[in-house]
Amino acid sequence: MTRWMAVAAAVGFLSGCGAGSGEGGDDPGGTGGRGGSGGRGGSGPGEGGSHGENDSRGLVLSAALGLRIVDTPFPGESNLTGIVSLLRNGEWTSEGAMAINGTALSENVILQGFFEPPLDSRFAEVGAGKTLEIRGSDAGGSTSLDLPCPAEVRITSPAPGTRVRPGEVLTVTWSGDVHAHNQEFVMAPNVQFWAVNEFSGRWAEIFGKGAVVPKGQDRIEVTVPEVDAGALAIELDVPGKFVLQKNAEGGENNGICWLSRRVELTVAP
Repeated sequence: MTRWMAVAAAVGFLSGCGAGSGEGGDDPGGTGGRGGSGGRGGSGPGEGGSHGENDSRGLVLSAALGLRIVDTPFPGESNLTGIVSLLRNGEWTSEGAMAINGTALSENVILQGFFEPPLDSRFAEVGAGKTLEIRGSDAGGSTSLDLPCPAEVRITSPAPGTRVRPGEVLTVTWSGDVHAHNQEFVMAPNVQFWAVNEFSGRWAEIFGKGAVVPKGQDRIEVTVPEVDAGALAIELDVPGKFVLQKNAEGGENNGICWLSRRVELTVAP
């Protein structure tokens, strides 16, 4: 399944079932995506309250799978990644537009109502401890959502350029608090590997080779995967607070901001 297919399925599920009506708590309110080691995001926390058709009233935007602030974008990648969907009364809206911090997003050419940062774009005023101001509109009106981003976290080990071998156990450490908004298994901090795809020549995530950081843990051990190219990157993903925010018609905008912190490594032959 491609990432876009996964996104379409997840957002479709969210539009019908919702992300939960509660604010926070330590219990997850949905099943995981990249809160675990294989996909991205998750469906958000909640306290088990009711959520249904009323929460899709009016113009609703959702960044439930997460918008990610990347400290070291790969070539052709934006410093802000992720998807925001736009629906009106539970249906994908036409003639929609979306912007974050004043910079317009591009609508996906295949999936109507899905917006993402343009490739290689740079968004001003995005960073740790800042707020993503999301504004969506269609022919019938507009809506907004403000997402606070986590405080700064940096990978302290391994250092950039560290030589590693496939099968080697690597200890990853960091500065800062990765657990401030840890919703275990759904939106937990996690470590992922990236490598250059031999066919496309672009960096791509190596699914299924990462690990979730257990709550309270300040380091984690991961096994270096087999890769063909000599370049490998490790990424630490840190979740912010999942936000539920009512729109003018009583529908519920929702989303989460993540930090993605990377270090490039060298794979020894």
